[in-house]
This record gives sequence, C-alpha cells and structure tokens, in this order.
Amino acid sequence: EVEEKLQNALAEKVTAVIPDAMIDREVEAMVRDGESRMQMQGLDFKTYLQYFGMDLDGYKAQVRPPALTRVKTELALEKIAELEKIEITDEAIDAEYNTIASAYNVEVDYAKANLPAEEIRHSLTIRAALDAVKATAKVTYLESAPVAENADNE
Repeated sequence: EVEEKLQNALAEKVTAVIPDAMIDREVEAMVRDGESRMQMQGLDFKTYLQYFGMDLDGYKAQVRPPALTRVKTELALEKIAELEKIEITDEAIDAEYNTIASAYNVEVDYAKANLPAEEIRHSLTIRAALDAVKATAKVTYLESAPVAENADNE
C-alpha cells in the first residue's frame, strides 16, 4: 500500500503531456498481463470479460487511467535513476535471469533467449529507483482520520 501511494505521488508530480502512443502501449501491456493471468488460471480472457459484461474496448477504456499513472510513474523513476546515477551490473542481470528461471521453472538459457538483457536492465533500474524513493520517503501514519473543524463553532 505504501509503495502504491509513493508511485501515485510520483505520477502526480509529472506535469508533462504524455503522448497517447505511450499510454496505448501501456494499455496493451496491461491487456497482455490480464490475458496471461487469466490463462494461468485456466480461463479465457474474452470469456472473463463477457462475465463482467465488458468487451475488449471497454476493458481498455477501464485500464487507461491506471495506464497513464503507470507511464507517469515510470517516467519519474527513470529520471530519478538518471539523477541518482543508478547503474545495473551484468551480475545483477544474471541474478535476475536466475530468479526468473527459477520462478517459472525454466532453464536460464530459455529466460535469456526470451527476455532481452536491456529489458531486464530497465526493470532493475526502475526497481532500484523506487527502492531509493522508499528509502528516503517520509511516511506518516495517522491513528485516525483528522477531524475537520466546523467554522460555525468559532
């Protein structure tokens, strides 16, 4: 939850106009992720959408606002990585390939053949930038919601 709030706060700080092509690319990635999740559960994605009274265009419209937030967050984290001079070593990339291979029960060579090293490097860079933000963020927990003062009682 804290990580999500940090990501949303980062996204809110991005004031640049985001090209539709970047948002569309993220929407398509979210569709692919949804299809993969449903497939891993043995469900057909279109059937899943129909169950909720939605078609693919409706789903894309629904995920567009979160896609915009994701794009803005990634742009902010890329800038943070640049400013913080975050560098990902080849050893870290190899370790990530091992982690992925283990998680999906495939050979490391298969993971390397199907996931470009630059994609892994980018993912690790974004993760490191987010870790840097989390390490320096000041998080405040409230015991209860603040009570608004009533102007009539003054």
